[in-house]
Amino acid sequence: MRYALHISMIAFSFFTTVICAVVAQSILMDIGGYALKTGDGNTAVRYMTPVAFFGYHPAQCILGDLYAFGLCEIAKNDAKAIYWYERCGTSGKMVLGDNENPAASYELEAAKQYARGGWGVKVDPVECAKWLKLAAEGGNKEAQSQLAQSLCH
Repeated sequence: MRYALHISMIAFSFFTTVICAVVAQSILMDIGGYALKTGDGNTAVRYMTPVAFFGYHPAQCILGDLYAFGLCEIAKNDAKAIYWYERCGTSGKMVLGDNENPAASYELEAAKQYARGGWGVKVDPVECAKWLKLAAEGGNKEAQSQLAQSLCH
């Protein structure tokens, strides 16, 4: 009887911890999302970073984009962008090619946005070429093909 009660208490404690973590993640993402909508990138980064460190894919991708594009008054930082893009990994429906770095497809998307001026950034051939080269070096076949065709010029 004592053993069963002890197991029940452990299960309840674990369940409570999981629920608290999920609620905390949701609250942090809500605050971070609201900050993004109002253009407060620093607050968004402050609230989304802990969630991203715990492996939440959307937070990782958002942080990668903030640093790659310098959105919401966040200073561009290639190293931080690549760090978060690598953390995004293969979560979701993305399929990696042989020996492809997980960040490569996100780097390719950054190149495309700089090529066409999407996601709030202006057309920038230099940035496009930089991200395209990173994606190609990361093993992304589409990036390698686009680099050969000079997408950015």
